[in-house]
Amino acid sequence: LIEDFPCICQYPELPTGCEVTALTMTLQWYGYDVDKVQISRQYLLKEPSYKTSPYKKFVGDPEDEGSYGCYAPVLVKCAEALGIESKDISGCDFDLLIEHVDKGQPVIMWATMYMKPTIVGSASWYDDDNELVVWKGNEHCVVLLGHDEEYAYVADPIYGEVKKYDMDVLKKRWIEQDKQAMIIVE
Repeated sequence: LIEDFPCICQYPELPTGCEVTALTMTLQWYGYDVDKVQISRQYLLKEPSYKTSPYKKFVGDPEDEGSYGCYAPVLVKCAEALGIESKDISGCDFDLLIEHVDKGQPVIMWATMYMKPTIVGSASWYDDDNELVVWKGNEHCVVLLGHDEEYAYVADPIYGEVKKYDMDVLKKRWIEQDKQAMIIVE
């Protein structure tokens, strides 16, 4: 288990800001002096009109509880805007996430809130390129910190603490959310 990881709750300031909160926790662990609200307001690409893809910009605003979220490419751009090198490792094999954590490197990964099943098509819209976006409901971003044979240990922005989740369930939710993941490059 990665020790001394600064767990931060996304609430009350960022009711839909799990992604920015996960990034903030990870950056603080690496020694950066960053704040989740400042990152959200100044560095995160957002589209308040919702006419975007979660792969291009945050759909809505993390400060708005009616917003959706974003995926790894958007969070990588956010880190780059802060001058911090990161890498989108989405689509990799789940074992690679475990390898990074075993080397002491936190992994920002997407799963679902409370590890409930993904709800595909809970909402849909056309983005600014007139492409259909089908939202995967219950989308949530956490930081993988460790594991044993049965459980994964993640810093969960809903709680602002490390939670223990069944490894198979976490893996399933990650796959349902398009295998989204990223790391900070040190």
